Amino acid sequence: MKTNIITLLIAASCFITLEANAQVIFEKVDSHMPFAEMISEIELIPLDTDTVNMLRTEIWCKHGYCPVPEVPIHSTGPEIIVTEDAFILPDHGQDRIYRYSLNGKFINSIGSTENEDQITLNTQLYDGNVHVFYTLPDVAACYRPDGTLIRSEKIEDSGFEGWITKEGRLSWYGYGSGRPGRLGLWKDKDSTTFLPTDAKVLYLDLNVPVFTQNGKEVLFIDGTRSTVMEYRKGKVREHIDIDLGEFEINDSYYTHDDSMKAAMEMMSKPFGLVERYVLDGKYGFAEVTVQDNTLNEYYGICVKGKWTWFSPGTPNTHPFVSSFKAIKGKTIYAIINPDILDNMQEELKAKITTVLKEKPDDFIIAKIHLK
Repeated sequence: MKTNIITLLIAASCFITLEANAQVIFEKVDSHMPFAEMISEIELIPLDTDTVNMLRTEIWCKHGYCPVPEVPIHSTGPEIIVTEDAFILPDHGQDRIYRYSLNGKFINSIGSTENEDQITLNTQLYDGNVHVFYTLPDVAACYRPDGTLIRSEKIEDSGFEGWITKEGRLSWYGYGSGRPGRLGLWKDKDSTTFLPTDAKVLYLDLNVPVFTQNGKEVLFIDGTRSTVMEYRKGKVREHIDIDLGEFEINDSYYTHDDSMKAAMEMMSKPFGLVERYVLDGKYGFAEVTVQDNTLNEYYGICVKGKWTWFSPGTPNTHPFVSSFKAIKGKTIYAIINPDILDNMQEELKAKITTVLKEKPDDFIIAKIHLK
């Protein structure tokens, strides 16, 4: 569930070789056809359904397991972590992490919140184990994939998200946190601050992974900036700048002495937000939110250095809107709400190679194979 005012996707550009101040130009392409032309096939993997282990809140409630009735229906689904033998699906909005086989069979759940006030911030796969970051209080827990708890420990300042590296734990603070920098590196109780800021702006909760791994690099979205940053071996640098053109947030946004004034300036004209940026070698995609009278969502897909832009369709109508979650080589993994599967554009339906006997209750994982 996204809590920021707007919700749009854009994809920016991937890099085979990093260069300082590298830049990609966003193109506003209001068609899904470029996407359809890039696909060789789409496999659909329905997830197991039962009355206890379910990801879709409204289905949970139908069976009498509705822990928080006022929580809106999830429209975009959980995240997807792809391992060699399973899918791990963290649904942080409901504090649930489930593990499925590669053919969609439920295996086990992972994690728990012993304190009912505790909130799951994010989940990471590191050294073969599942690391979960909580807040209220700030806790880092490590589980085996089968759900066995290895350790759980209170940590200093989890920020909005955490990420394990060889040098220590990264904490993302972003803008508007009141801290002197947007990123911290913690080793035990000692910390190093990166990306200093005194900007008085509101933190926009994108509710998507700020951190992603690309080989030995940790990539992270830099808040309301259209720049994707990179952490590696104790150093932070710019990875890529996504030129949003007319949708770029003006630098004056960060100079206000009042966060509400800054927000009013940002929303007084068209603007865009980079929401997701994911790479795997020569392939990648990113998401950006664009507010221009109405909400419009765009993706960009990178194949061997070339970016192709498109619109996935209308939010809450077409199933690939807000759906891309992960990429492994030439395969993009998306999460689809089965209630709107029939609304998929005909050119994309023609790429589906899976025959479903009936409409699933729970989410569908779509494996989108690029040409």
